[in-house]
Amino acid sequence: MIYLGQSGPSDAVQDYGTIAGLYSQLAGVLAGFAFVGIIALVTTPPKSASGKVVVFSFAPLIASFIGLIATSLDYAIVAGEGEHNARGASLETVAGVGFCVAGNMLFYSILVLLRATTPDRGSKKVLRITTSVIRSSIVFGISPLVIFLLYGGAADQEVHRYGRAAGFHTVDFVAYALVIVTFAVGAAATWRARKALIRRKVRQKMILILSISTIVTSMTCVAGTSATMIFTGEDSLEPEFVTLVQFGVLAIVTWGISLSSANLRV
Repeated sequence: MIYLGQSGPSDAVQDYGTIAGLYSQLAGVLAGFAFVGIIALVTTPPKSASGKVVVFSFAPLIASFIGLIATSLDYAIVAGEGEHNARGASLETVAGVGFCVAGNMLFYSILVLLRATTPDRGSKKVLRITTSVIRSSIVFGISPLVIFLLYGGAADQEVHRYGRAAGFHTVDFVAYALVIVTFAVGAAATWRARKALIRRKVRQKMILILSISTIVTSMTCVAGTSATMIFTGEDSLEPEFVTLVQFGVLAIVTWGISLSSANLRV
């Protein structure tokens, strides 16, 4: 999540504290954008044929705001580590899951808001093109990318676990497989949506589920980071199965966002 390690623990120069502090600032800036969006929604709600659609459009933006605030706090805690050690490598993926989920949700919230808008005839074509670009960016760009981004932290853990040993390990295979599967899920969902096989009610329910999942995941990551800092030593490295669980959680939420994004069409 922070750095894809290429050297052993003894000669590494990564400063986890400084880089985590920068991630904390980035999450704070993104949270600021989400807050501005919330204020804009409150003062000027989008015109929609259904009031229920407008209500659902608030959920992802609020979820991304809460998630990014939690992530900013999470990385602020990680910044206190300040050294290149095994625990710092573990914290990369713990905090990274929350950042990836909340960041992806921010882009997803933009798509949901555009979908809730009822344009006039003159702007409908522009809105359709805009939503198509954002939808494609989420499905084929951001969603696979966040999986690979988390892999950077997992790779740092492998440096501490195996040293500079060559070859792929379980986490490597899982990470690359998830990137491919995420891309495939997005492609399949896009094709299926064009065939109009998924109903609108499922989309609205999915929006609420994904929003709640983002908040729960980001809050859990903060709790996990705090627990790791309190109850483990500097040389403690999280078990490999924990890293795999983190990839699983991120993949499930990411696939949900991809599926829902593919079906949100103007």
